[in-house]
Amino acid sequence: MPENILEEETIDLVAILQQGELANVTFVLYKDGEQVHEENRNFTGKRAFLSYKTPTVDQDKDSYTLTAEAKYDGEVAELEDEYIVWPAKGKLKVVDEKEKKPLKGFPFRIMQGGKQTGKKYTVNSDDGSIEFKLRAGHTFTIQAISPYEIKKETKVHNREIELEAVLNFEAEFIEPDIETLGIAELFGEEGGDEIELDDAGRVKQFVNLPTKKDGRDGLGTEVKIKVGVKGDRDKPDSEKIGKADMEIYIKATFGPDGTVADPDSPLGLKATKSKRTDASFPTELVDAEGITSEDKDKAKVYKGKVKLKADGTAEFKVKLGLAGGDTCKVEIGSTDAYDNASMEFANWRKLYYEIVAPNFMSTDASYLEKR
Repeated sequence: MPENILEEETIDLVAILQQGELANVTFVLYKDGEQVHEENRNFTGKRAFLSYKTPTVDQDKDSYTLTAEAKYDGEVAELEDEYIVWPAKGKLKVVDEKEKKPLKGFPFRIMQGGKQTGKKYTVNSDDGSIEFKLRAGHTFTIQAISPYEIKKETKVHNREIELEAVLNFEAEFIEPDIETLGIAELFGEEGGDEIELDDAGRVKQFVNLPTKKDGRDGLGTEVKIKVGVKGDRDKPDSEKIGKADMEIYIKATFGPDGTVADPDSPLGLKATKSKRTDASFPTELVDAEGITSEDKDKAKVYKGKVKLKADGTAEFKVKLGLAGGDTCKVEIGSTDAYDNASMEFANWRKLYYEIVAPNFMSTDASYLEKR
């Protein structure tokens, strides 16, 4: 039965003299029936030996059969040695399906004969390529490791594959975390600072009051928003799905656009964005890449993206302006569908008052309890 071996592996052949005497013998080797090597070897006693390094497998073939024979005194003896020779290495190049750029960080397994060969591999090169070892006996396939998914596979030849793949992840808001916390305690000392939500689930952002927490306490005209990959919280950086340079897409719509009734209006009026313009307090998306803006209906829509840092997070800001009643809806996603998570802010202004009474009036309201 043929033995499965790898290309460029050294095999040892032996010719045994059964009777008589010979000074030497000629070993002849065949690759799929075609001669590839011939070498004369002297006998040592009754045996002649040949060490031979197997040729590489042709790129258009999965394997080849290597056979040998011994020639002596015009006779030919076929040796019992027969080998199936397989590629020792494979090569993979992977790019992002959408941007066609090298997909660094792509994790995968090599599958041969229904089993994993070797360790789990990760593409770490800047050009998105990697070489890997194979075992003899089977062809190989590439299996992406979740949350990555292979979208297209091109076989350059039988030991080199090119892939287009995607990273299927879901973006989430980390700070402020309205979806998880509801009326939340965010980033305060023990006891926290509470933010408020209106009846539509929007953050009441009191824009006329100063913030000490980058707007994440429901105060101030700017909010710094931190985003990351869902499922990464509390994981060490090495185990996170989110890696440096991965991108999260952002859409910020500054309104209202006049199409939805204001939940704070007793008459159910359809509010529109304030016409107030103040260069010192604009409404815009900042600290993101590739920012674009357009007027849509009666709202202003900004789009951009951020790249994750080594810790798997990224930050950007929305500037909400000073006009009470204005809104800002922030949507994020792993693609420009912006469909993973959203949060909305509504501008409020908080006023304080103090009751002052003349000396001849009583400020003691306890008498009311008796009535």
